[in-house]
Amino acid sequence: MKTQNKITMGKNKKQNARKLWLVGATAGLLVLAGALGTFVYKFNTADATIAQGNRAFAAQDYAAALEKYQAAQQSAPIFAEPFYDAANALYKQSKFQEAQPLLQEALARSNESIAEFIRFNLGNIAFNAQQFDQAIAQYEDALRLNPEDRDAKYNLELALLQQQQQQQQQEQNQDQQNQDQQNQDQQNQDQQNQDQQNQDQQNQDQQNQDQQNQDQQNQDQQNQDQQNQDQQNQDQQNQDQQNQDQQGQEQKDQQSQQGQEQKDQQSQQGQEQKDQQGQDQQQQQAQQGQDQQQQQANGGQGEPTDKQGQEQGYTYVPGELTREQAEQILAAVGGNSQTLMEKLQQYLYVPGGTPEKDW
Repeated sequence: MKTQNKITMGKNKKQNARKLWLVGATAGLLVLAGALGTFVYKFNTADATIAQGNRAFAAQDYAAALEKYQAAQQSAPIFAEPFYDAANALYKQSKFQEAQPLLQEALARSNESIAEFIRFNLGNIAFNAQQFDQAIAQYEDALRLNPEDRDAKYNLELALLQQQQQQQQQEQNQDQQNQDQQNQDQQNQDQQNQDQQNQDQQNQDQQNQDQQNQDQQNQDQQNQDQQNQDQQNQDQQNQDQQNQDQQGQEQKDQQSQQGQEQKDQQSQQGQEQKDQQGQDQQQQQAQQGQDQQQQQANGGQGEPTDKQGQEQGYTYVPGELTREQAEQILAAVGGNSQTLMEKLQQYLYVPGGTPEKDW
């Protein structure tokens, strides 16, 4: 893939930079040959170690190459190449995060020729991390150092395209998030509205149920009051009936008692009347005997008689009523007139024919 080929460490660029770096370093060493003998020794040692690392790198033994480059860093820490080569070995092992600080170390020690390659590779690391803003900045710096670098131009255009797509994707993601958030908010609002409607319905149902319960309680209370009233009326009627029955019974008892007393009184009066009649008859007989004797003595003349007594076959007997006879006549006043007439006839007349006129 063309894009993948571009986003790699440029080995040829590194070696060209190394040659440029060696030219500058050799000129400096000729001037300072006497004073910098030790430095030359260390440089030679580092250069030999770097050469061993380059051979391992070419054999794709990146771990062994990294060890040689790290050893060269110890021998010549002021030089950029050991740090740059170590970053390349890490990059080949896809250890981009570890390679980035080594490239920063190399950039701090580099000249303009190698700085272009360092910035180019820093742009590649940022590109692989999808940090397109940083990648674009590194490619632009590399092009300012070498405007003819076609790889830097290509990768810059690719980074700009990826940045645009990333922004579009971010915008789409943001729009989708916003839409999702709106949908979620709408769902929440709908759910809240539904919950509110359900709550309102429950409240309404509860109010209706409470009203029904209240109405039922009122109806039950009215029924209970009506039953109580009916029971009271029934109890009052029963009480009135009992009182009426009691009064009727008392009246019956009183009438019965009065009837019994009347019977007893009548019986007593009847007995007294019988006794009185017996006495009256005895007196009448005695009087009749006396009258007969007197009539016989007077030549058979008697006293005049009442017409009604004559019609009924009674003979008038002169004389006054006794006290007992008067009481019996008064007692008979409570009866009818026929009874009174009978009583008078008993006391004033005696059975017998019509006497002869003697006046």
